[in-house]
Amino acid sequence: MLLKSRRILLPMLAAMLLLALPLGLSAQDDDENELIFELSETFTVSDLQFEFPYPAGWVFDTSNGISLAQNEADLAVLIDDDDTTTPEGYTIELAGAPLEALGLEDPTLDNVVEFLVQAQSISVDETVEVPILTRRSITVIGVNDVGRAGLATIWLQNGFVVVLSMGTPLDFIDGDTGFTWGNVIGGAASLPIEGYEITENYPLPAYGVEVAHPTGWFAVESEDGVTFYELESDAELDGTDAIPEGYAFALVFTTVDDLGLGEEVTYENLFDIAPLIFPEAEVLSLDEHVVLDVPGVAAVGQTEDQATVGAIFLNEVSGTVLLFGVNAPDVESLQTIQSTAIAFLQTLRFEEE
Repeated sequence: MLLKSRRILLPMLAAMLLLALPLGLSAQDDDENELIFELSETFTVSDLQFEFPYPAGWVFDTSNGISLAQNEADLAVLIDDDDTTTPEGYTIELAGAPLEALGLEDPTLDNVVEFLVQAQSISVDETVEVPILTRRSITVIGVNDVGRAGLATIWLQNGFVVVLSMGTPLDFIDGDTGFTWGNVIGGAASLPIEGYEITENYPLPAYGVEVAHPTGWFAVESEDGVTFYELESDAELDGTDAIPEGYAFALVFTTVDDLGLGEEVTYENLFDIAPLIFPEAEVLSLDEHVVLDVPGVAAVGQTEDQATVGAIFLNEVSGTVLLFGVNAPDVESLQTIQSTAIAFLQTLRFEEE
């Protein structure tokens, strides 16, 4: 195993707190709200290695970011660089910029969102946290300075701020529109790299969950989780001090007590704790993620022999902890496999009864 705790656990993840989402911002079926569009098309964002659903029949342009609209007239208005013109119907836009370009002293997600809201003169009605691609994101719901209501989902990814937004002809965002947007961001999926497609489901009944892993990888269970190895030779060396030569993904199910973290562990503490998962590594970055509706922090690190990701997800209510580890030969390989690792995490779910 890449990550270790000290004893086997009974299924405790089932006790994790599920967050209630306002405005129907959920990808699940909702008896009270309906989709305002059929989301039967899929847009692939190659640069960021993910895809998201969008309404059938819409048109798009990729000359400056990604712009989608209900018709050609609205699309032309969307991309004309004239701030005095406004589309009449619904639109979707995707934009990104290097974090350093914002000039923020402390570019956390919360500070980035505050900066963008002020820069765009948005009158905010509500903000909602709904994960996208397992990353923590903040969705801003409000009205711009010309009275056009919309939703913007903002997250940080690999040193960039990414904004996926929907403009509407409405005066305010109603439940059906919120529900539709929830299905757009909830349907966003990370794209595994070629040759590492995730197809093989693997149940973990001891923890009440299941996950799917890359085709042909080798699973090795331990007393507190499972590691999936790209190479059979690495799987055969599981439990030793040998450093895997190929990729490996590890899941460990443990508790705050087993990790010896003390009783006062909170989500904020995870920013200090995550780098300790691999104390010999130089920490290169920290990112916020959400898995099974539980928040966590991922630390990317590098040693002389390998590059690793160590992520810790904490349920503050139950004290349950999920550790996720990625092994790669070097930082470049780690960046390459990142979208596959996210796709792997997106398949982690509670077992169906």
